[in-house]
Amino acid sequence: MAVASGADGGSGSFDWAQDGETSRLDLRGPLGAGALRVTVAPGALSMADGAGRALDAEAAGADLRARLGGDLPWGQLRFWMLGVPDPGQAAVVEDHGAAPWRTVEQGGWRLTYDSFVVVEGLKLPRRFAAERDGMRVRVIVDAWSPRVTSRRPSVGAP
Repeated sequence: MAVASGADGGSGSFDWAQDGETSRLDLRGPLGAGALRVTVAPGALSMADGAGRALDAEAAGADLRARLGGDLPWGQLRFWMLGVPDPGQAAVVEDHGAAPWRTVEQGGWRLTYDSFVVVEGLKLPRRFAAERDGMRVRVIVDAWSPRVTSRRPSVGAP
């Protein structure tokens, strides 16, 4: 992942896990300045660093803003990682015959999906970018490990 805001930016790697409505990101490298665990649940954001310091709610949001140079759409991430908009917000979705294969405009953000891969019968993003107000986030997924339960998610990516 790479994040740029104005003249500032950095990159790092992350592992993302989804358990129901709870997302967990383990960030490593310059973005997390070592290691960070970000947990997002409906209406809740928390962060813990490698030194054992834990922050909840506003304190976590402020620390992440300072580290990343702006606010990221933590609540939408679980959907955007799958190439679909958050169903709880209005969005404009366009599928194309060439890269970017899909664009999503939601909450002031513009997402462009340049590459997809099929894993266990699911079309999942391989590479995408999100932009808003001078902030840009680029994500390249090295590997997907879906653990699909009896209820298969509906992933409408091309």
